[in-house]
Amino acid sequence: MRLRYMLFVVIGAFALGLFATTADAQRKRKLPASAYLKAAKIALQDQRYDEAQGMLDSLIMHYGPYAEGYHWLAQMQVDFLNETTEFGEQVELVTRLNAYVDSIGMVCADENAEKRNRKKCDDYSEQADSTKARWWAQFYNAGVDYLKEMQNYREEIDNADDSAVIAFNTEELDRSGRMALDNFKLATMLEPEDHRALVGVAEIYERKKRYDSANIWYERALPLIEVDSVAITQTRRMAYNYIFADDYCSSIPHFQRYLAAIPADQSIPLQMDMAIVYNRCEMPDSATAIYYNVLAIDSTNVSALRSLSAVYRNRAIDVNKQIQEVNDGSNPDELERLTGLRDALFDSASTNYRIVFNTNPDNLEAAENLALMRLIARDYEEAVVALERATTLAPEKSEHWISLGDAQLQLKNWEASAAAYEKAVELDPSNQGALEQLKLLYIELKRPSDRERVEKMLGQM
Repeated sequence: MRLRYMLFVVIGAFALGLFATTADAQRKRKLPASAYLKAAKIALQDQRYDEAQGMLDSLIMHYGPYAEGYHWLAQMQVDFLNETTEFGEQVELVTRLNAYVDSIGMVCADENAEKRNRKKCDDYSEQADSTKARWWAQFYNAGVDYLKEMQNYREEIDNADDSAVIAFNTEELDRSGRMALDNFKLATMLEPEDHRALVGVAEIYERKKRYDSANIWYERALPLIEVDSVAITQTRRMAYNYIFADDYCSSIPHFQRYLAAIPADQSIPLQMDMAIVYNRCEMPDSATAIYYNVLAIDSTNVSALRSLSAVYRNRAIDVNKQIQEVNDGSNPDELERLTGLRDALFDSASTNYRIVFNTNPDNLEAAENLALMRLIARDYEEAVVALERATTLAPEKSEHWISLGDAQLQLKNWEASAAAYEKAVELDPSNQGALEQLKLLYIELKRPSDRERVEKMLGQM
C-alpha cells in the first residue's frame, strides 16, 4: 500500500465545510475511544452520516490517528460513491477515500503509535486495499464498456445516411466518450501505477483526435508497462500521434525506440514513414540513411529506390546550378569536377529508377524520371523506351509525347518523331514548338500535303 502521512489534514478539511463542531460539542468532556467508535457505527447503520462524521473526527482529535476511525471514514466515502454518478462528486469522494486509506497505512506503519490506535491494523489494511481494488475495477470496466459503446456509435454513424440518425449517434458518441474518460480518470486516481487506465484515457483522447493529450497519458503509462510487446505498441502509437498532431520532430525518439525493438524485416513500412519525418524535420542525411537501410533488407523495395533516386536527382540538379556559375571558363578544373559529379549523380539516379521501372513497369513516376535522367545523359534509346511506357500509362499528357518526339528526333527516327509530335498537337493544338518541328520533319520526309496542313495551322496562330 502506498503511504501518505495525512496527520490531521483530513480533520482540517472536514472542519472547513463537511462537519462543523458546535461550541456545545467542544465543551463536552472527552469520551473513551470505544464510545466514539460505538456511537459512529450506530449512526452509520442509520445513515446519519453527519453524526458519524462528528464522532469519528472527535475520536481522531482526542486520540490521534486511529486505524479503525479511518476505516469507518473510508466506508462512508464508499456509501457516498454508491449513491452518485456525478463526476465532480466522484472525484472529491475518491480523493477522500485515498486519503483515509493512506492514513490507515500511516497508522499501521507507525510503531510508536498507541496499541489501541493500531488495533486490527492488518484487517483494516486488507479491507482498504480490497476496497480500492474493487472501485478501480468498477471504474476501469465501466470505461472499457463505454469505449466499446463509442465504437458501436462510430459504426452507426459511418453506415447511416439519415441526418437524424447521424445526429443522434454523434450525440451518443460524445456522451460515451465523456463517460469513458471520466471512469478511466477515476481509476487512475485510485491506482496511478496501473498502466491500463492510463492507456484508456490516452485512447479516448486519441479517438477525439486530441493527440497531444493522448501522448501525455501514454508518457505516464509507458514506464509502468511490464510486458515489452505492449510497451512497444504504445511507443508506436505515440510516434504516429505526434505526426497526426503535426509535430513530426517529436515523433523521432519514439520511432527510434520502436525500430530498435522489432525484427528488421518487419520494420520497412515504419522506416519509410520515419524517412518522411526526417525530411519534414530537414534531416535529409538521416532520411537517406533510412533508404540505404531499407535496401539492405530488400534490394528491390520500390519506395526506397524511388526516394533514393530523387535524392541523387536533386543533388545533381543542385550541382548543375553550380556548373552554371563556373561555366565562363575561369576555372576549367572546377568545371570538370562538377560536371563529373553531376553526371555520376544522374547515373546513380538512373540506376535506381531503372530498377523500379523494370520491377514495376506500371509505375508512371519511375518511367517519367528514368526518361528525364536518360535525356539529360543523352541516352536517347533508353529514354524512348521509358517515354513509350509513359505515353501508354498517361496518354493524355502532351508533354510525354513532346519528349518522345524529341528523343526520336535525336535518333533520326523521323517517322516516329513526327507521329509523337502529331499526338502532342492533337492534345494541344496551340503547341507552336511541336508544329514547328512537324513542319521541318515533313520537309525532310517529303510530305508536302502534311507540311501545308501544319503551315496552315501555324498561320492561324
